[in-house]
Amino acid sequence: MLKVAICDDEPGIANYVGNLLQNYDPDLFEPYVYYDPSKLIKQMDQLNFDMYILDIEFPGKNGMEVADFIRQNDFNVPIIFLTSYREYMEKVFKLHTFDYILKPLEQNYFFQVIERAIKYLGVLNNKFEFSYRKTDYRIALNDILFFEKNRRQVFINMTSQNKYVANMSTSEIIAKLPSTFVQTHTSFIINMEHIREIGKNYVRLSNFENTIELPISRKFKADALTKILMRKRDSF
Repeated sequence: MLKVAICDDEPGIANYVGNLLQNYDPDLFEPYVYYDPSKLIKQMDQLNFDMYILDIEFPGKNGMEVADFIRQNDFNVPIIFLTSYREYMEKVFKLHTFDYILKPLEQNYFFQVIERAIKYLGVLNNKFEFSYRKTDYRIALNDILFFEKNRRQVFINMTSQNKYVANMSTSEIIAKLPSTFVQTHTSFIINMEHIREIGKNYVRLSNFENTIELPISRKFKADALTKILMRKRDSF
């Protein structure tokens, strides 16, 4: 399901937008309704929203400040503004806004915007989902460099040099991954999109700033090299 943060200081409008999303597809959207942007900001890290629908005018803080905070952490997540004021249009689009909807909200147009957002997310938001210590995570698959297993625990190494921790078996990890990932060792599953060099018994991955060398073990060598070479061939 797609987690959608809705923030409007008018409860009637915020709840109406949440109901519209549920009417559009109750199995697709999980709306989170906020009347205070500070409460939304506090929960962003925990909930990893897939989309934001924001009012612009709030007492003490405006929606563009909230959007700017979102953009500092995620440049691509769709942000849709709801407002009664046309004069903000030029400013909000500087924040890489997905769309700008004038109030009063018209259902058919709102659904058209949502449909475009779904298509956009289908291309962009291929996510790896997991939970750790009662927190749910959804991270972009393309941003994962490699998985490193250490007994039951797995370290998820990102291109940004961030690292996540989860408690998962190797089979559980592989079941969640597309064909762009391959296991090269009992301890390592790599993202083939980030391979920069293949050696006889190693593979080098690049995270834009550094190169990381990981082993290819005898057990996984034949299958891993076949998949890597096929992937490289298909990319040309």
